[in-house]
Amino acid sequence: SGGGGGEEVWVTGVVDEMRLNDNGKVGIHELKTRGKPSLPSAAQQRCTHLQLMLYKTLWDQLVLTGVCAADVARVHRVSLTSPFGEDFQRQVRQAASLATTLEDLARDTSEALSFCTQIDPIFTVQYEHQPRAVGGQAAAARMVGSVTVRHDEALLQSRVQGSLEFWLGARAPHSVEIQEGWKCNYCPYSAECTVRPLDPRAAKLRESARASERASERAREARPPSPRAAQVQASRHGTPPHPTHTTPPHP
Repeated sequence: SGGGGGEEVWVTGVVDEMRLNDNGKVGIHELKTRGKPSLPSAAQQRCTHLQLMLYKTLWDQLVLTGVCAADVARVHRVSLTSPFGEDFQRQVRQAASLATTLEDLARDTSEALSFCTQIDPIFTVQYEHQPRAVGGQAAAARMVGSVTVRHDEALLQSRVQGSLEFWLGARAPHSVEIQEGWKCNYCPYSAECTVRPLDPRAAKLRESARASERASERAREARPPSPRAAQVQASRHGTPPHPTHTTPPHP
């Protein structure tokens, strides 16, 4: 995946399902499983939209330019010309290829891709609710709804360029936005992150703590001072304190 300045990073992904649409183009159909019986927030849907646009870009590049065997060998640190093992060669045969090396397999794959169409720019996302298992038995999933989104090249390039700037060391990381605080739940560094308070739930906890502090402060201000505190306060202002009476002990 290339950036605006010609930078490249290795990107991989697994598409849930690809279908041949009625218009003759290959379509992407994504299935998302949810723990709640509702559609996700707009911020979560944007992440899925970006994911599908990346799939289209990667697939279209493969259709137009084929598989670069040299890049695959460099990234995975394998030989272009060393023969495959017997087990892998049997898998390659099942894919109707006689390739015995990475170089041969990249050539055969590129030839097969040249007969494919580019991805349809309209994607379909289906959301399915998967209830928690009860008594060790999984409950039946239920379809929540589906959303149709369209490829937006300008939006994709903007997001990709911003990400590349971080991964290539050109900018510092940005703190997560309030509406995307749910991402912190999946971050392995959330426990030690200094910007996790932007999580909406953490913000609610902070507001609750501030409200408790304000209530405690009001309670302290409304509480009458103790006799000892009144004497100290009076002595500071030069006012003689009220006399106190004590009962002498019995002989």
